[in-house]
Amino acid sequence: MSSPVPETPPRCWVVCPVYRDSDAFGELRRRVRAALAPLAGVGDVRFVAVDDTAGEDVRLHAMQDESTRVLTPPYNLGHQGAIVFALREIAADVAPADIVVTMDSDGEDRPDDLPALLKPLLDVPDDLHLVSIARRTQRQEDTLFRLAYLAFKALFLVLAGTVVRSGNFAAMRGALVRATIGHPCFDQCYSSSLVALPFRRREVPLARGNRFSGESRMDAFRLVTHGMHMLMPFLDRIAVRALLASAVGLALGVLMLLVVLAGRLAGQMPPAWLGTAAAFIVLASILGGLTALILFATAARARAQSLRVLHTETLGKPR
Repeated sequence: MSSPVPETPPRCWVVCPVYRDSDAFGELRRRVRAALAPLAGVGDVRFVAVDDTAGEDVRLHAMQDESTRVLTPPYNLGHQGAIVFALREIAADVAPADIVVTMDSDGEDRPDDLPALLKPLLDVPDDLHLVSIARRTQRQEDTLFRLAYLAFKALFLVLAGTVVRSGNFAAMRGALVRATIGHPCFDQCYSSSLVALPFRRREVPLARGNRFSGESRMDAFRLVTHGMHMLMPFLDRIAVRALLASAVGLALGVLMLLVVLAGRLAGQMPPAWLGTAAAFIVLASILGGLTALILFATAARARAQSLRVLHTETLGKPR
């Protein structure tokens, strides 16, 4: 009686945005293969590189082979958009049990950390709905950036009620990619969508590495823009918090106006600044409340759009 043929381990897809970093991507590809080779639960490794120069990086396209696919978007998408573009492009080719890794191509997401990142998935191979995310424990930036980053985290915590301590370095099964990558939150920001959406997550503490070569092209403008995009998947939370803050402010302003009015009726003259401050608080609270309602309507519209797309994909276009 012949012995059963062993099952082939699931493939591992490594998705990277690349912007004029073909040399770094080549080094990354070599190190990823070396890091994944000893893992028993990982089969063939497939690389998906997104040429975010929209086709200008000839050297990157020359690296395309049987294990490496280079995607060319019509224009520059930024690293977040490039990842989402790639995941949507390959979703139909990814098997449910396949592992999909997203990481930067410059080396700051260290290939040597892949075994640790994949461990939560490999420990429960039948769980197809788990996301493993690298939680950054150490960064290599200068003092000014660290201070600005602390201020941003504080603002993020106030607005969204949480802090995103992760970047693009994450891993999940193909089934989860296929089921969720169409969600409109991903249109805004890939990394914070992994935190905003109700995924079951495992955070793996990992330090950020150094670039293999070259210098970062992320300037102050791109950093601020990226920070604003990170907030977008949390619009519903921000709207609710802003509405509550506006309600509290409105109640405080009205109370101050009543104190001013009561003082004048009693023949007393409250300080002039008190009435001005009360009027300002009331006006600011009303404007804040209207802004919160607009934010909530925007979030609700995005959610309705996702349901409409889901209905179309599942049941076909309505007749």
